[in-house]
Amino acid sequence: MNTGIKRTCKDYTLSFKLAVVEQVERGDLTYLEAQDRYGIQGSSTVLTWLRRLVGISRQAYYQRTMAETAKTQQYQTVVQLIKEQRMAQPRIGTRKLHHMLQEQLAEHHIKIGRDALFEVLRQARMLIHPKRCYHKTTHSHHRFYKHPNLLKPGQRQVIPNRPEQVCG
Repeated sequence: MNTGIKRTCKDYTLSFKLAVVEQVERGDLTYLEAQDRYGIQGSSTVLTWLRRLVGISRQAYYQRTMAETAKTQQYQTVVQLIKEQRMAQPRIGTRKLHHMLQEQLAEHHIKIGRDALFEVLRQARMLIHPKRCYHKTTHSHHRFYKHPNLLKPGQRQVIPNRPEQVCG
């Protein structure tokens, strides 16, 4: 979208600037992708808008980007360690995993608490849902006599016309 016309910050409307800044803030675009997509000239124009409109300094932008990248890499390492543990014990829970992985996490210089581990597993869809506790209450293959259903249509069907007629 290079038109050959030199633009200044005053040439862009406030609503356009806010829309671009919002896309960068959400993470839909990096500031360089936004510059390429919308033909914004200048190497740091979008970063200047971020600083002025949202109150984010350039240093804060890069620090947050680096922190998010580091945290994502740590979470990927945690998920990999959990997958290794779950190969041997597929239904091991998060609390026990947290206890078992403390040494390995320390070797990788990762500090993660129990609640954060739950969140990592939730995002990776690796939480173990507890098995449902239920008792089988019907056992039809027993040795006792099975009474027929008298209300079912057939030869023995009874149409009740008074109370306690069917079960008596």
